[in-house]
Amino acid sequence: MDTRPAHAYGAGHIPGTLNIPAGPALVTWAGALLPYDQPLGLVSESEQAGPITTRLRLIGFDDIDGYWTPEVLQAWETRGRALETVRKVDPSSLRQMIGQDAVTVLDVRERAEYQAGHIPGSVNIPLAQIERRLGELPPSRPLAVHCQGGTRSAIAASLLQRQGRTDILDLSAGLRGWHAEGEPVEDDARTPSSARG
Repeated sequence: MDTRPAHAYGAGHIPGTLNIPAGPALVTWAGALLPYDQPLGLVSESEQAGPITTRLRLIGFDDIDGYWTPEVLQAWETRGRALETVRKVDPSSLRQMIGQDAVTVLDVRERAEYQAGHIPGSVNIPLAQIERRLGELPPSRPLAVHCQGGTRSAIAASLLQRQGRTDILDLSAGLRGWHAEGEPVEDDARTPSSARG
């Protein structure tokens, strides 16, 4: 589990790692997404490793092998191994891709959030359900993942990459950023509206 912030993880990470940033929601998403029957290793700043380990043990993760500081990424590359990245996409570029029918937009917020307002044509699969619903996603089409502000989508992007997807985009600033740019949304009645007013 890579506990660095989403932007740092997206810029370069060891393939197969799951990004759950060391913030308030760490134990929520670790408990929902990580297996309890396998050893756990952390990528973490040294000063955060102890507190993170304590928090994880409080919810039952007793088999924590240890941690590596972010310098492990340099060592990984020094040995000739490639890091993975998660490409960010801004609202304007995503709108163009949607207009060209060149992407599937995946909204990983909860159902009630989605019903209150979402990007037209987007698919809603809440973050905690992604691994068991992978079959609902088109296998040969880029996926633009988003949530409300960017944390859940970063976790989702790492989950999808662990499943072998290499065509993942992460919407900058999530639906909040989409709104800020005045891009259209629709509610659960499928009525398009513009965030411009």
